[in-house]
Amino acid sequence: MAKGRTFERSLARLTEIVEALESETTSLADAMKLYEEGITLSQACRLELEQAELKITELRSRADGELAEEASNL
Repeated sequence: MAKGRTFERSLARLTEIVEALESETTSLADAMKLYEEGITLSQACRLELEQAELKITELRSRADGELAEEASNL
C-alpha cells in the first residue's frame, strides 16, 4: 500500500474512481488517469489481501500443530 494509505481508504478511493468512470461527465483524459490510478490501487489491495491470506494460513497451521502436539501429550 502506498505510504499513509490503508486498505480501507484504498477501497473507498476505488469506489470513487468507479463512480467517476461511470459518470457521463468524465472526459476521456480524466477517465484514463482514473483508470490508471484504479489499476494501481487494485493491485496494491490484491497484494495486501494475499499477504493477509498467507498470514491466516500460517496462523491456522501453527494452531493446528499446537493442538496436535497437545493431543499427543495426553
